[in-house]
Amino acid sequence: MAVTGIVFTLLLSGTDVDTAIPWVNTVVHELMPLVLLADWLLGAPVERLSVHHGLLWLSFPLAWIVYTLIRGSISGLYPYPFLNPVNGGYASVAAYSFAVLVLMALVCAAVLWLGNTRNAARTVGQPI
Repeated sequence: MAVTGIVFTLLLSGTDVDTAIPWVNTVVHELMPLVLLADWLLGAPVERLSVHHGLLWLSFPLAWIVYTLIRGSISGLYPYPFLNPVNGGYASVAAYSFAVLVLMALVCAAVLWLGNTRNAARTVGQPI
């Protein structure tokens, strides 16, 4: 969700993303990323996170982008303008998708590091 907020701010702010109910756009793209970030900061994980966790987190957006591009090529409907090949071709879509994937990998790495750091600080001095 943090990446959703970042991508929305950088790429979609002021863009009509065609939501049927206008407040849904605000809740999904602006409010929920902040709420989930605050939730995670207030309640960091209690067990050590591994790279496997990060890869698992990245699997859903990767599957989503593949599904979205296949569905869009069939229906002509894309949820965001930067995913529509009409707006710059598939090279542009690939570049945006790769940039978002790199951003997500960096956020995953930060979450893993911060979560494990906070977890280690919380458990120092406690019996195992």
